[in-house]
Amino acid sequence: MAADAIKAVTPEMMDAFAICGTPDDCIEKISGLIKVGVTQIVVGSPIGPDRTEAIKLVGKEIIPYFGN
Repeated sequence: MAADAIKAVTPEMMDAFAICGTPDDCIEKISGLIKVGVTQIVVGSPIGPDRTEAIKLVGKEIIPYFGN
């Protein structure tokens, strides 16, 4: 069942509904959201195969880019 769900998710869906990819990809997507008035981003599951590493990466690479 999960495998069917994974197959059903297209790259276009990921682009429209998720912030994902490399830190640079995420920074680009978040920057675009800020330009249209978004003031808060919530980071939540699923955040990758290694949750702890993903949280560290967001804290080290993405949050500092935006200065808070």
